[in-house]
Amino acid sequence: MTIRRSTLLLGLIIAAVLLMAATGLLFWKRLPDSAAAEAESRRARAAELVQRAVTASESGRAAAARSYYQQALQLDPENQQALLHTASALQQDGQLQQAAELLTRITTAPDTLLAKVRFLQATIALQEHRAVAAEQLFLEAAALDTDWPPPLRDLLPLYAVQQRSDQLLQTLARIESLRPLTPLELAMRLLSGAALVPEDMASVQLQNYLTANPA
Repeated sequence: MTIRRSTLLLGLIIAAVLLMAATGLLFWKRLPDSAAAEAESRRARAAELVQRAVTASESGRAAAARSYYQQALQLDPENQQALLHTASALQQDGQLQQAAELLTRITTAPDTLLAKVRFLQATIALQEHRAVAAEQLFLEAAALDTDWPPPLRDLLPLYAVQQRSDQLLQTLARIESLRPLTPLELAMRLLSGAALVPEDMASVQLQNYLTANPA
């Protein structure tokens, strides 16, 4: 009888241990799924905050937009739009090192977004008086998004100051293939000493711009 009781007790203990082991295994299996679901939820909430930031920015509420981007980063530290726009805000505040550090976290992204990253990095380089680095970054931005004029536009002052007429004229031609030149850009072409269009035609274009917008 005693042996039977001992055997029964041992069986119950073994069953209990096996049940606990199975329960624990099931718990640990569910942990990664739960963590993945939470991460996905945080990313979704961050994306919603980014959209709110875009709407706020479009309506002229810059402070609200900045706050939304910062909240998005707290939820999803790798959200590319939040990183880019927070870096831009820091750059405008003169916090260049912090802005540059955020930009280095955007490594894999669509070319159009990487173009904006390079453009902002170039702007920071200019503020730090690193003209050579700035030029290279502007050129990279222009190559990544060939339909986006800002990197080309911001190369013009560099070429003008350095009196690099060939590069200035080539860049003006690329800009003109994307949009009409501004009065300042037309003036740069006229003053370059080697206009790509006849001087009288360029003068007429400039007069037309000045008549339409005397400012």
